[in-house]
Amino acid sequence: FLIDGNETTRWASDHSDIQSLTFDFGKLIELKRVVLLWETAFAKSYNFAVSTDNLNWKEIFATNDGKGGKEDYIFDSVECQYLKINFKKRKTEWGNSLWETYLFGQTSQTQSYKTEIEKDRSIKPILLILNYPKKIKAGSKIGVEVKWNNAPSQSDYKLLLQLENWDIKPGICFTKDIFSFESNGKQIFTLDIPLNIQAEKCRILAAFISKEKAWEDVYYMTATIKDVNIVR
Repeated sequence: FLIDGNETTRWASDHSDIQSLTFDFGKLIELKRVVLLWETAFAKSYNFAVSTDNLNWKEIFATNDGKGGKEDYIFDSVECQYLKINFKKRKTEWGNSLWETYLFGQTSQTQSYKTEIEKDRSIKPILLILNYPKKIKAGSKIGVEVKWNNAPSQSDYKLLLQLENWDIKPGICFTKDIFSFESNGKQIFTLDIPLNIQAEKCRILAAFISKEKAWEDVYYMTATIKDVNIVR
């Protein structure tokens, strides 16, 4: 899911600090760019390290001020076969979660190199948020139009709509669970926005998640997240 070219599936670590993941390119390349596309649960502090033998590592980038969202890093080319991302400190109470990772560089065999994920751009998300209000009044009701195809079994999954902002506590402002849905459908769902909502900038998320494992189920599918503003 981390390199499948589908920005609606995710990879996630355990819910603790000090986690890591390693990419093996299978041969020496000249790595020069890393793009991270974070889900809600992102790392505040992390670094990149490279190796030619998976034993000896050299740090090539580090930050203690991760912002989440899309983070795009370009640096001087470095020769490696392995890239390790070391997640040191989380921003949220959850783990470290990435929709997608894009890696760019060069090899001696070809003029340019990038991971094969770019070949999978034809993958279409099964869940989409079609229409939604970009400005939401606190204490109001809003309609969010959602469309889906080839949904997972409703006996094992639920459709979830969520208004969230992880800069506040608690980060989830409102959640609506839908337990009955067809395999293919399009529907407008109503969300009740709390009158005492504390955030001005939030986002709407739609997802199919496991009834048993919740967000721990790595097979859940989620729609593109939509940013909204709360007005009073």
